[in-house]
Amino acid sequence: MTLLRMFPHFIILIMLAGLGGAAHCYYGQASSWRKKAHVAENLFRQQTISLQQANQRQKTLADLDTQLTEKLVHAENESTILRAQLASGARRMYIQANHTLRSGSNVTSACRMGDATTVELSGKTGQDLLSIREEIIRDRKKIKYLQEYIRIGCMREAH
Repeated sequence: MTLLRMFPHFIILIMLAGLGGAAHCYYGQASSWRKKAHVAENLFRQQTISLQQANQRQKTLADLDTQLTEKLVHAENESTILRAQLASGARRMYIQANHTLRSGSNVTSACRMGDATTVELSGKTGQDLLSIREEIIRDRKKIKYLQEYIRIGCMREAH
């Protein structure tokens, strides 16, 4: 066979090799794109899950805030009613106290059963005690809210 007769076969072989190389290059790029798409899809799923968890935490915290607000309003309404009843005389406030008798600087009688006395408080003192009670209730509710907020909002994020 002469070189001229082999020339068309040689050209076809070169073309096939070129096409094979191009196909291999495109296959490599397609494989790379597929890997990148898979990574992006996994990242999207993780971000979706994180967003759903954050939304759930926000809803739980909003519910907690609503509960606290309702309990606080209820306690304040109760205190307002007690104040009005105290002011009108419809209700009286008493405290039970123990007493000791003092002679100079020495205590002559120790607190014993039977030393307890009931004392009625004046309106002003009763109002002051209600104010203290109101502040204690408010502070306890705030502390409970903050503890729950930390438990729900912060501790879950750490996991």
